[in-house]
Amino acid sequence: MQASDGFACSTGRRVSVRCGRSGEHMDRETRRQFEEFRRGAGPIENQVIDDLLDGSCDRSGFLQRGAMFGLSISALGAALAAAGEAPLAFARSNRLQAGGRLKFGINGQPYGAIEPYTFNSISGVDVAAPSAEYLARITGRMVAVPELALSWKANSAASRWTITLRPKVKFHTGQTMSAADVIATYKRLTDPAQGSAALSNFKGVLSPDGISAGGRNTVIFDLESPNAFFPYLIGSTSYQSMILPASYQPGTFISKPQGTGPFVLKAYNTSVSATYDRFPRWWGGHTPLDGIDSTIYAALPAMWAALLSGSIQLVDDGFDPSVDGKPNLHVYALPGASQGQVAMRVDMPPWNDYRVRQALAYSIDRPTLAKALYGKRGTIGNDTPFSPAYPYTAKVPQRKQNLTLAKQLLAASGHPNGFSATLTTGNEQYKKTIAEVVQASAKKIGIDITLELLDPSVYYGGSPTATPWLNAPFTVTTWANRPTVMNYLTATLITGGAWNAARYSNPKFDALVKSFAAAIALKDQRKYAKQMQLMLLHDTPNLSLAWAPITSVGSTRVHGFPLLPIGISMGKVSLSK
Repeated sequence: MQASDGFACSTGRRVSVRCGRSGEHMDRETRRQFEEFRRGAGPIENQVIDDLLDGSCDRSGFLQRGAMFGLSISALGAALAAAGEAPLAFARSNRLQAGGRLKFGINGQPYGAIEPYTFNSISGVDVAAPSAEYLARITGRMVAVPELALSWKANSAASRWTITLRPKVKFHTGQTMSAADVIATYKRLTDPAQGSAALSNFKGVLSPDGISAGGRNTVIFDLESPNAFFPYLIGSTSYQSMILPASYQPGTFISKPQGTGPFVLKAYNTSVSATYDRFPRWWGGHTPLDGIDSTIYAALPAMWAALLSGSIQLVDDGFDPSVDGKPNLHVYALPGASQGQVAMRVDMPPWNDYRVRQALAYSIDRPTLAKALYGKRGTIGNDTPFSPAYPYTAKVPQRKQNLTLAKQLLAASGHPNGFSATLTTGNEQYKKTIAEVVQASAKKIGIDITLELLDPSVYYGGSPTATPWLNAPFTVTTWANRPTVMNYLTATLITGGAWNAARYSNPKFDALVKSFAAAIALKDQRKYAKQMQLMLLHDTPNLSLAWAPITSVGSTRVHGFPLLPIGISMGKVSLSK
């Protein structure tokens, strides 16, 4: 029987097999394997492949979505071949330089104790990261890949996710990881009484009652509502979700090594330094490095000076023009979804009028701000959390500076002569730069802004009902990279969101978030995304002015360092002589 010239997609129509870049058709055996996979695949997996074959999704978006829904490497490769794309490429295995200790620089002092389930700063994550791991690791390309999980699979509604755990993983205590440890970790994260910052991701998605074991190495998550993005919520960008033993006692992370990571934390000098040695029983094998010596920097100029002098060899989560173009340094950079968000409390005057919020938005020169913050690597924002890095972000009108319109909006809102306001933020240079640009821009339309610059420990300190970053009327807060917009939507915009500093509440928007979360097809995700983007452009509870790239800087002696949106992974890093 002659092989077919196309594949039937899950909707019943046929999709042609295109030639690859080499000009050759998909070979017969790959075709057979691909057709066999499609026959056995569920509706979600077939929908992801359909989105690639009909052109709805590009290669990058397909890899991101395919990994999220648990497609195997062979299935991903076969689908790319069917779509006429180049095959998956794997980096050549370089001979690693064995031994040595990496001198690592941590950008900023941690806020509070080094306690994984309560983390609210990336510097705290970087202290813990060499010694602890997650069910999934989110790569720099925003792809969720298994780490302590071996695989995952959703039901057809994406309301139940079954996680198969990697076997024979050892904690630093010597015990073997099991479903009981994962269940205990996630019950702590999702229990409101525990006070975990992870509730910003899990509220309305997962409760303690929805977590159960399907066997020693199987965990089942029954969600409160369908969520096609769930693998990202159990990944490293939900940075509080480091897997710890079921016997873990809060407050003992520093005093008793009990992670699963490639290095054991040996010493921690609070907000000054941390030392790690190789964990010989790491599931990932023998690490090239003997250990890591981390230095924590409260002042960025001191950190960049240390990197330039060779006192440290690698810095995570940062960039400075002084290090660009240096022959002994390498700048790691990828498009990202990190930002400095301006929040206006919509429940307090004058910000309770959308015209006032729009007026401020129209006063700002976004390209100039993006260049000042990120140089040539930044991307202008459009006052929604939908970064251009996301495959489902829809095309909507880009907001631009328009001082005439801004003044008209102020006059229509009853403020023809402007008004005065206080903008509260941390005193770090990044936040300060954004605040100063907003201050200068607002002055052009008659808004007189006073800056209140607080020490980070004060800005982020206090209870959720008292901390300035969530309760001041007008704030600038930095947000680390999020691999999916769901983190932004559920934390900062839905009614009652754990980090909803603007107090935004719109039932129509909340309903769209639920529809978006449950959508499987990319066209449906884009449909709901467009509605949300347009709604936010009108309501403007927050200003998203510019998107930061994912950046790190290291010595050219450092090899095997994977650039990640949040956190670090050091198990395969090596040093050359």
